Amino acid sequence: MNNLLPSTTQWIQEHYGIVIQQHQMKRIEVALNRLQERLNLSGADALLKALQGGESKIIEEIVDVITVQESYFFRDSSLFTLLEEDIIPLLIEKKLANNNKVIRIWSAGCARGEEIYSMAMLLEKMIPDSDKWALTLVGSDINAVAIAEAKRAIYTKASMRVIDKETQARYFTEKDQHFYLNEKIKSRVKFHQQNLSIVDVDPIPFDIILCRNVFIYFSPQAINNALALFTNCLSPEGYLFLGPSDFVNYSKNPLKLHFERGVTYFTHPQLAPAAQQQVVTSKKPNAIKPYSQKQTNSADQLFTIKELLNKNPAAALKLIDTYTDNPSALLYQYKVEALVALNDNITAKEFCQLALKQDPLNYVCYFYLGLIQFENGDCEAAELSFRNAVISRTEGVEAHFYLAQIALLQNKPQKALGELTKTLELAKKLATKSLLLGFAYDSMVDVIVNLEQEITHLSKLSNAGEAK
Repeated sequence: MNNLLPSTTQWIQEHYGIVIQQHQMKRIEVALNRLQERLNLSGADALLKALQGGESKIIEEIVDVITVQESYFFRDSSLFTLLEEDIIPLLIEKKLANNNKVIRIWSAGCARGEEIYSMAMLLEKMIPDSDKWALTLVGSDINAVAIAEAKRAIYTKASMRVIDKETQARYFTEKDQHFYLNEKIKSRVKFHQQNLSIVDVDPIPFDIILCRNVFIYFSPQAINNALALFTNCLSPEGYLFLGPSDFVNYSKNPLKLHFERGVTYFTHPQLAPAAQQQVVTSKKPNAIKPYSQKQTNSADQLFTIKELLNKNPAAALKLIDTYTDNPSALLYQYKVEALVALNDNITAKEFCQLALKQDPLNYVCYFYLGLIQFENGDCEAAELSFRNAVISRTEGVEAHFYLAQIALLQNKPQKALGELTKTLELAKKLATKSLLLGFAYDSMVDVIVNLEQEITHLSKLSNAGEAK
């Protein structure tokens, strides 16, 4: 199997543009081994040959292994606030002014459908006579397994974590700890499998395209291909929304970048900023403020903040504070990191909580919130925060380490030993140059050495205790 992992990951990148990260390698290798055994394929290259031969079932299973399908309804409150308060009202009024009751929305990289179904619910809420409109809502994903689940529209509590009770009661039926989406919303959305790295498709003009936190897994060429595809499919007055983590090189793309209220979006160059678009019946013509001409490309500034955090947290904090208009969870996270570096834990704690309200899966903020609580002696609250961190990122080395420290304080050596063993296992999977939150060691090698020493010491204590 030595050649299987690199050959498979190379094939995946060439055909789908997905770059497998170092921390994913071990998990994927184990999954490939299990898949080959389950299919009773003998020989080290049997699975790879089947993959190269185009066997669709095997390709589907491998794609399911390598893609991340974590999402939930109305994820990212900044995005949905901007859509509900500004973008969609403006879009509706323009459509009515032109006697054109047609709206097309595409969620690219839709996972199990939570995002595009959220858009369907939002349109249902905002357009009283929505049955008289031609609403086209499309979800696409490379993962055929995820698409099948999206069509079923049956969800667990994890997908419902930020949805309000009124919306949940209106559109879902709860049964056996699962939530069933009603047929009206289901019928409004069509799903299909799609490879975004392939540009050669017939363009359909969409008013809104959402591709959130997908590019972080793509190669540069796949990003350029996807942006070219979106450019061809975006209507002249449409909006393309990317995620806050999608730092890409926009220089080759003709679309115009905007960053408003913590949300990154694009329009065609000929389309004026939303705040400057004149709609006679608009009640909020200036809802979206034009981006400051004194600032450079906002995505570049986000990247600059990220780079400054380790080198000059005070400068990073100063730059972060220039974003005063509805900052995103990502900006709050960066502010937390800067404040912790500057030893302002009281303020950092406040911004952890603000970030987690917008993104309940933010590992960094859960971790720092737990660390602050731990340092203040509130072990019960700290343990809960670290547990939430592990839920949001199972490979969270730092959270497992501090769960072990809490167990030691609670005089639970066996529990501590288990957490430390997990910490060591995860740490060994990381690259040697990886940096860990809250660790003062100079290198990952130091981290591993210290973990091994602590585990050895704790094992001796546990054995001595059992002997007594």
